[in-house]
Amino acid sequence: MISTNATTLFCMKPSLRGYTIEEIAENLLIMKGFEIKERRKDVIRGNVPIAEIDILAEKEGELYAVEVKAGRISLTDIRQAYTNAVLINAKPLIIGRGYSDKASEEAAKALNIDVIILDDYLSFTSLEELEASIDQVIVKNLLELFSFNIKNITSTDLKTIEVLANSKTFSEAADKLSVDKRTLGNIIKDMKGRGILTFTRSFNTIRLQANIISKLAFFYMLLNKICENTLKEA
Repeated sequence: MISTNATTLFCMKPSLRGYTIEEIAENLLIMKGFEIKERRKDVIRGNVPIAEIDILAEKEGELYAVEVKAGRISLTDIRQAYTNAVLINAKPLIIGRGYSDKASEEAAKALNIDVIILDDYLSFTSLEELEASIDQVIVKNLLELFSFNIKNITSTDLKTIEVLANSKTFSEAADKLSVDKRTLGNIIKDMKGRGILTFTRSFNTIRLQANIISKLAFFYMLLNKICENTLKEA
């Protein structure tokens, strides 16, 4: 159990403090539908490391170079986030406790950098409170993930589920089903209305649930075949 209070957290030495903040940032990214691909990624050019990216994340097929700052975001931080993203052909995203001044805020807007303000989320008196809140979110998400109903699932539904489970992006899934994005959206909405898909916050959550449903459906059909063969032999 972490017992450090929130005030002490932001007064730690940079190495320990940065690591702790990165953990919090990762949880926020996951809650917002991102998938963590890599941590503290070195950018290599000519066999020489020229930069380090705190977190490499993906959401709906888009790659993000994420910079995490324990304090307020400065103009230098904005430039670093933008440069690092350009180096790996990703979208820049920075997480911090707010802007240090108006210039950094305007620079982020001008460079189209996504910004997550930690102070919007860290309204906690201690890390124990933050940890408890994260635990609640995880439990809530797991309950939502496994609350699907496949009793009335059709063969058409299963085909769609298979495609969703094996597609990296929403666009790829639509192409595989030979429908446009709007039609696929309506198909997913219909399955959500029937309780088949319940975890539809992002394509990654849809894909995750589709994978679970697909595997359960396979084992269900396999079990039925075994039962049928057993009855025939009897």
